Amino acid sequence: MKTSRMLMVSLLLAPLFASAHNFQLQQRVAPVGVSDKGELNYADGNFSYQKLEQRAAQWKSASDTTYCRPQLRQRHERPTD
Repeated sequence: MKTSRMLMVSLLLAPLFASAHNFQLQQRVAPVGVSDKGELNYADGNFSYQKLEQRAAQWKSASDTTYCRPQLRQRHERPTD
């Protein structure tokens, strides 16, 4: 009797402890990527796919703009003597 009650309680509480994600309503999730193939994006109800080379070019051009955070930009600059 006691064992079956403990089993029932543990089965009822198991889903509360098994949540392995932190998704929230009305929030974007991180992009899903495959390092050797590319990246699958979902925006405005549409899926789009970008090859890895295109993403690398976008990140390189983004690091050259003023949108880059100052602490990241300073890391790539060489110190002057």
